[in-house]
Amino acid sequence: MSAWMFIVAAKNVEFKQIIHTAYKILLIMIPIIFLLCLAGIIDNRILMRGSVRRYSLGFSHPNQLGLRTFQLAACHCYVDKDKLGKWNYVIIFLLTVFLVRIPNSQAAYITMGMFLFMLLTYKYIVRNKAMYIDLFKKCMLFGTFCLSLFSVIFSGINTNKYYILAKLDSWLSSRFSVCHKVWSLYGVSFFGQRIYVTEDERRLVGIKNPLWLDNAYVSILLRYGILVFLIFCFGYLYLIKIVEMQKDDVLMIILFLYALYGTIETGLYMITHNIFLIAFSVLIYGKSLQVEDKPSNL
Repeated sequence: MSAWMFIVAAKNVEFKQIIHTAYKILLIMIPIIFLLCLAGIIDNRILMRGSVRRYSLGFSHPNQLGLRTFQLAACHCYVDKDKLGKWNYVIIFLLTVFLVRIPNSQAAYITMGMFLFMLLTYKYIVRNKAMYIDLFKKCMLFGTFCLSLFSVIFSGINTNKYYILAKLDSWLSSRFSVCHKVWSLYGVSFFGQRIYVTEDERRLVGIKNPLWLDNAYVSILLRYGILVFLIFCFGYLYLIKIVEMQKDDVLMIILFLYALYGTIETGLYMITHNIFLIAFSVLIYGKSLQVEDKPSNL
């Protein structure tokens, strides 16, 4: 609901200006949180993944630090989309190393690494293989469709029965198998239902086993129902198609990466984690995301 309130309110606001504002806020607030954590005012929550320490540096969870860091990088590159250069790629690489070493957030460092790879690939294609640019974009559109489809399929079946899927699920910290447990317990409804996954919620209904929904697509399907799931998925695909037609290639890459992020975290459909959802306003108002340069008075 909060996401759609902001989308509807974005009628007369330039999309790039929104992203620029979000970028400045992230650029100021993330270091402030780090400083408050180092000063001992905010706790540094430390979790373990096997023998690897994961630091939150003042955020509620290491994954939240990872998500904010990726959002910062995405906003930075979109603001500088017309003049992306080697320093942008160096920054993304350094942030990827940071995400591996500090929060060790799988979703964040996998997506950040893909961000660097896709930007370099896009730059190479534009400069040397322009004939393949349409294929590159079509692959992103098709890939977005496959990510939502496979998320639902793999969460709807018991991946432990299939060796390759079990290995993939284990590598992704059991995302699909845990979603399958929640799916088996609650089922799917047309209009959605209340899902009890937090510790306090599970205590209320007598569920003792840990549960979580870290796949955005399955979370939408189980929490908000089949209708909302179809609206969101087809709307997201149509948005990427519109962005492709408007030739906003960097935004298309970012939207695809958030779709990839959605297979491991739920930030895809939350405005606080994915400010680029504001782009949905183009579907409502039919406006362009690209801003024409104003004529000079000189």
